Amino acid sequence: MAIVHASDGKEKVTADFQTGQHYFKQRTALRESAKLYPDAATVQFPGVAHLQRRAEEMTLRVDADDFTFRFSLDKGKGAVWHGENGVLVMGLPADPAQRTVYYSYPNMPTSGQMSWRTSSGEMKTLQVTGKSWLDRQWGPYDVIKPATHWEWFSLRFFDDEEVMLFAFPQHPYHDGTYIDRAGQTQRVRDYQYAHHELVEVDGFQFSKGWDLLLPGIKEERYEIRPLMEGQMNLAYFELLAEIINPAGERVGYCFVELLPGVRNPGKYIGFHNLLKRR
Repeated sequence: MAIVHASDGKEKVTADFQTGQHYFKQRTALRESAKLYPDAATVQFPGVAHLQRRAEEMTLRVDADDFTFRFSLDKGKGAVWHGENGVLVMGLPADPAQRTVYYSYPNMPTSGQMSWRTSSGEMKTLQVTGKSWLDRQWGPYDVIKPATHWEWFSLRFFDDEEVMLFAFPQHPYHDGTYIDRAGQTQRVRDYQYAHHELVEVDGFQFSKGWDLLLPGIKEERYEIRPLMEGQMNLAYFELLAEIINPAGERVGYCFVELLPGVRNPGKYIGFHNLLKRR
């Protein structure tokens, strides 16, 4: 099993579960919008990554020293808005500046080819099929402020339904979206979750392993059980987990993204530290 993560053109991550190898390519650009968005249908980092929107699909191309991929992503259910008509409060309702516009393509049938360099130095190539989740989020919020840091869960159930949870437990403030098989959405805000443990990574604590209660949504109670140790990518602690229902059955997978401001109150988080490769 492999997991591939591409985040808004900034980072490309591949993890091989059989060998435990983690492949990472990062580039940060803050003032290169003309290069990043050459036209309305394209986002790119020249020489590294290229994502293009077409009528019925998107194409993704990534070239790094130790891995490459070429994927075609069908639009599937199409895009859905999160929050209130697409506007998500970044944990601070009283501060109008702490807002983002946020939408997702949560269920994109995907096919293509990926290659990666093995520990012996040889390139291995694999034809792949699966599903992708594409996020687009932007806004004026203060990314350095710990109060705007989040814990994010994208639950991808095997029955072609999804749940997105965007939580700011340090306040607390919760938002989320339930997406049914037909692509209809329901805003979810009254959920609860509790972590099993805290782990320390690069001097920061992060939650790990969770019990989730989703009143009125599907089977309501789930365990989100990590399948990997997780790793730092940019400022994010990320991991893949399985979704376990009350009968103990695996009913989906969950990708988890955690920021350091949530579980480290009072700890200084500088801009340079947020963007450096750990």
